[in-house]
Amino acid sequence: LESKLLIGGKNIIDHTNEQQRMLELKRQEIAEQERQERDMQQLMFEQDEETVELKETFSTLQQEVDLKTKKLKKLYSKLQLVRSEIGDIIDEHVTTRQELEQTLNELTREMKFKNLIIDNFIPPEEKNKIINRLHFDSEEDQWKILPLLPSQKQRPTSVVGYKRPISQYAQVAVATGAPCRYRAENVMLLELDMTPPAMVPLDLQGSLVISRHNLLTFITMIYVMMSTVLRYWNLALFSLQRYQGPTLPAPSSSSSEASGSRCSPSATGACAAILQP
Repeated sequence: LESKLLIGGKNIIDHTNEQQRMLELKRQEIAEQERQERDMQQLMFEQDEETVELKETFSTLQQEVDLKTKKLKKLYSKLQLVRSEIGDIIDEHVTTRQELEQTLNELTREMKFKNLIIDNFIPPEEKNKIINRLHFDSEEDQWKILPLLPSQKQRPTSVVGYKRPISQYAQVAVATGAPCRYRAENVMLLELDMTPPAMVPLDLQGSLVISRHNLLTFITMIYVMMSTVLRYWNLALFSLQRYQGPTLPAPSSSSSEASGSRCSPSATGACAAILQP
């Protein structure tokens, strides 16, 4: 309400833009008036000089010739200055023209390239749609594409109490216990299963026996490996004693007894006694 009272019922942005345009027009008018004043002052100065020259009187002809010569030199210097300014303006014009021609060539080449892409990769109907949506903004001096939907409508909210939109017929069907096709949520209502779980007994003693059996097998394998190593060691000692003479000690009786490839019954019984609970 306060903004409307300040600007007289207009939009503040439009009012500000209008004031800026009016201010710019006033500035242009002031600049034009200043230029006209300078031109008038220059014209008055020239007229005053001409009047002074007309009023001047010369006593001799030589004085008049000297004055005219001085004036001619001054005018000639002004002429040279104007010619140099004209040359500078011509050079600047040529440079600007060359830059504009180069820019025009680049824009033409880019436009041809984009037209080639449009003609080969964009369907004609889509091209016409985009062309119809083009709009030139005179204030910003550029082309703009209008939106597809000028006024996007808000999507309707869901029914109170439901997570998704639902029709009145579906509401009545859900209330009367219709099939699940009319339900937006809780499609299947299942009863709670109160059946007690099945009890499976756990045989701890059996698992302990299995672990003891595995340990007994491991000890037996170690004993067999040691017996095999001792047997090969006895064979090596016997071969050396045969070819080199009785210089090495004879193998012990325990080593010769352990030369078998299988575990003795006494060792197996000892291992079993160790593993008894």
